[in-house]
Amino acid sequence: MNNPRAAVLRLLVPLYLAATISQATAASKSAEDRYIAARDAAIEKLSALYDTGNSDEARRGCASS
Repeated sequence: MNNPRAAVLRLLVPLYLAATISQATAASKSAEDRYIAARDAAIEKLSALYDTGNSDEARRGCASS
């Protein structure tokens, strides 16, 4: 099986696999980055509410001192 097609496939298959793995790694990092950004934004929003005293307990008048 020393035909040119087999030689080309032996060279291209590892390159294709490497490209696929790098694409998957890049995609997962961007999803992780989006999650972290959303989480940090939610934490900031909630921290601002609690810092100004606008939490649910404060609005209902149930806040304990």
